[in-house]
Amino acid sequence: MIAKGHLIIFYVISLITILGSPAFSEAVDPGLRLYKADSPVSPEQAKAYYSSKKSTMLKAASVDTPYTTEISPEIRELARALHNDPYLIYNYVHNHIDYVPYYGTLKGPTLTYLDGSGNDFDQASLMVALLRASGYTNVSYIYGTRALDQDVAANWLGITNSKTTDIDTPTLTAIISILSDGGIPFEPELCKPECLSSLNESLSVCSNNCKYMIKIDRVWVRAEIDNIQCDFDPAFKTYNYLPSKIGEMMSYDQYSFLATAANLEKGFISNTVTYLDDGKPIGEGVTYIQNLSETDMTARLKEYSSSLIEQIRTNHAAKDVKELVGGRSIIQEDITECKTLSYATATQKPWSDVPDEYIAKIKIK
Repeated sequence: MIAKGHLIIFYVISLITILGSPAFSEAVDPGLRLYKADSPVSPEQAKAYYSSKKSTMLKAASVDTPYTTEISPEIRELARALHNDPYLIYNYVHNHIDYVPYYGTLKGPTLTYLDGSGNDFDQASLMVALLRASGYTNVSYIYGTRALDQDVAANWLGITNSKTTDIDTPTLTAIISILSDGGIPFEPELCKPECLSSLNESLSVCSNNCKYMIKIDRVWVRAEIDNIQCDFDPAFKTYNYLPSKIGEMMSYDQYSFLATAANLEKGFISNTVTYLDDGKPIGEGVTYIQNLSETDMTARLKEYSSSLIEQIRTNHAAKDVKELVGGRSIIQEDITECKTLSYATATQKPWSDVPDEYIAKIKIK
């Protein structure tokens, strides 16, 4: 049996392998499970769907309480702590609430605050509630569209293998997958005609160093501050990504560890085909380990454990956990006045509260 401490190191090694995958995205809340979508949702499809839901809900006489802007004791206390200042309120929501890609209202303001994460609907609800708790009455949601280029979208959505120059097909595929799985309406087709090149029958992409643009349906906040109309988008943020240093500190090498675990005398793993000890391949690209040597693997885990502990004690004792295990942090903003949103928006629609059809509910019979 492998000791618990060694199992922890083994788990860390597994995590390094997962985090090293190009498809990895951090933008998933631990308490939220996102499922794979069959196909993307366009803004037109979303509009038709939610319009039909609105009609059905009106007939069913759904809940009257606008819980998305309900001012709870926690919200009122937070507003007081922020001195009822609209700019401090924006800075707090922007700098401390992580973005998670899903569509519609799921948490509301209080849970978004307590959970420290939410999408643009929920972060807008938190800011609206804080502003109203601070005495600002002319406050509304704005539903509209935003055009993002591939690099900006990749950073926001947690896709860490984004390039900064020409078209990157894996990054675009990951962007489309994340937005689709979150049910977020978008159109991946904003590109100058002279920049288009066909990738396949269902998707055209920008080439010739043109930026590929994606139009996304979003929600932000509009408020009148000192007789000036101000737009705030707290859910949109730029992230700084920190790589994991755990493998380096452990002197971890994936191939040598797998070779030790599998025992090279019994079988080995190549990059393309896995061979068993009888020389027969089991399939192209199959990851396969057999005949695990517990003795050899435990010895190697002990080496990793000792190396990691010594490195942390000697060189990294005062560092933040994210600096060691990797992760992302929000690049902080500190605004003191209204500013123009730094992107083009269209199809703007004001809401005093999130319409009922966009709020997640559970019905118990």
